[in-house]
Amino acid sequence: MASQKRKKRRNTRKTSKKRQTKKSTPQRKARPRLRRVMLLVVLVMLAVGGVYGLNRWEYVHVSTVKIEGDKRVRTNQLRDYILRNLGDKRWNILQSRAITFVPVGRLQRQVKEEFPLIKTVDISRTPPATLTVEITERTTIATQCHARCYQIGENGRAIKRVPKSDVTNPKLVGSEEVGLGERVLSGREARWLRTIKTQLDEFVDLSVSKFVIDATFEDQIQIVHVHVEEGYYLKFDSLTPVRHQIRVLPTIFTERLPSEKRKKLEYIDLRIKNRVYYK
Repeated sequence: MASQKRKKRRNTRKTSKKRQTKKSTPQRKARPRLRRVMLLVVLVMLAVGGVYGLNRWEYVHVSTVKIEGDKRVRTNQLRDYILRNLGDKRWNILQSRAITFVPVGRLQRQVKEEFPLIKTVDISRTPPATLTVEITERTTIATQCHARCYQIGENGRAIKRVPKSDVTNPKLVGSEEVGLGERVLSGREARWLRTIKTQLDEFVDLSVSKFVIDATFEDQIQIVHVHVEEGYYLKFDSLTPVRHQIRVLPTIFTERLPSEKRKKLEYIDLRIKNRVYYK
């Protein structure tokens, strides 16, 4: 009987220990979890503090902007624009000149929008405080003058304003007045005029002085009079490939229109394939 009581007491002690163990286990697990959370909070605070401190450290603030590449664009104006638009205005902590936080991709897009003359721009960081800006500029196919004069790029847009005293050939006559960055010609029209200019210079050594728009259809140029430095003009249409229109000129110049006769020439009509009319 006594042995049964002792055995019962031992079983009771074991059961109570198990209950204590089960109750204490969550408390033991909760403490490491709480420590990890606190450690994470501390690390985040240190990271934020480090970012803020780096952002405020003038040693890494952009102080120099180097412009490389073509230089028709006003470099001082481009440099000032970049320095004014360094920070990302969406986040107060990043509204500084710290080189680490310069949003290069966004800044490159903004530069191309602000300066239509620029075709490509690549901005790179050079620690501790220098931005290197490498640009390539658009080529000019003509100049348009109304109240203001603009150079027209190969993309058909007005890419740069120029004073009338600095206007160079070829000129574009007959187009609508536009502002800087606006479209003057469609992409197809710009490529067409550029091809005419290039092939006249290459195959017959003629320099274009101006393009005069003669006829349009549905806002597309159909006929253009291409005036050359020799004093006459050539009639081109957009339906016939330029190479077919120009390839007859060397033969005509040799057989019918030597340089002396071309001095009295008014025009040469190249609009009909394999046919040439002149006056």
